[in-house]
Amino acid sequence: MKKILLFLTLPILVSAVESVTVPPMRICAHIAEKPSAPPPGNIVNGKDGTYTLVYKFTTEKHDALFFDLDTSLEHASELTAQVNGDGKGHMLFAVVRDKSGECFYFPGPAIKFKGWKTVKIKFKYPEVNPGEKYASIWGGDGNQKPDFPLRGITLGLNDTPDSSIGGGTIQIRKITVK
Repeated sequence: MKKILLFLTLPILVSAVESVTVPPMRICAHIAEKPSAPPPGNIVNGKDGTYTLVYKFTTEKHDALFFDLDTSLEHASELTAQVNGDGKGHMLFAVVRDKSGECFYFPGPAIKFKGWKTVKIKFKYPEVNPGEKYASIWGGDGNQKPDFPLRGITLGLNDTPDSSIGGGTIQIRKITVK
């Protein structure tokens, strides 16, 4: 199995294959279950190889803060990263975008810890399941299968539980995709 390493040394992402510019792109939010621009107080920035997410979840419905990393990946089965947690229990997640623009959502661990910890998100691509299609797969050609090479990865933080209100800060660094 070929392993592709994504060492984020902003704004350059170094992989085993090539170097590409990968700053945080398309910083977005979900506010009360609806896509939105990040409201005031929600920030994603990258400095010295670390992405910092400052978030404020303000509704008793689903809120999230996330950003895209645009890079071509020939294969992706797992993401590993170091996360500096704030102990608030919100859930890290990843979304991979295939070459057609189809997106696949993968939940990660709850950030119940404080300080730096290595976390993993396994990319177990779902079997075709029309009844569950839009729960974790959307857009693109709609074939419910990842078409490689991937165009990028979205990383973010979901409020957990959805009724949670409040803010905090997490940091993400040393992202590796294999």
